[in-house]
Amino acid sequence: MLAPLAVGLVVKARWDALADEVKAIAAQAANLGLVALLVLVIALNFEAVLRLIGTRGILAAVLFVVGSFIVGWLLASRSRSARAVMGLGTAQRNLSAAMTIAAANFAADPNVMVMIVVTAILMLVILLGTGAELGKRGSAPSESGVGA
Repeated sequence: MLAPLAVGLVVKARWDALADEVKAIAAQAANLGLVALLVLVIALNFEAVLRLIGTRGILAAVLFVVGSFIVGWLLASRSRSARAVMGLGTAQRNLSAAMTIAAANFAADPNVMVMIVVTAILMLVILLGTGAELGKRGSAPSESGVGA
């Protein structure tokens, strides 16, 4: 994970225009790769994903995401916008790092990767919904006519 970061920093420092051109392409490639990885892990381990239904694994993932959001919300400053950003940022886990660690240390147990993918999907759904709701509440005028 550090090698691509270092290369990117060197390119940005020495060839700023090139870095800006490559940035959009690299971001799209990374997003497409992540989506392909999620789809492939689910497709190749579909039975393991189905076995999660009815277990407490899904509940644990939901509690993990919601609990992380609450911790971030409570640790932020009193500003509502800062709380929202901190809550969402705390709940958004680094999927790439988790998959890298799982692949390196738990290759013999595909259930680890499946749980990470299921958690990632639940995280996406929960945080998109939470972010949309926070956005609606933040842009709605308060009773005094001033934005919240």
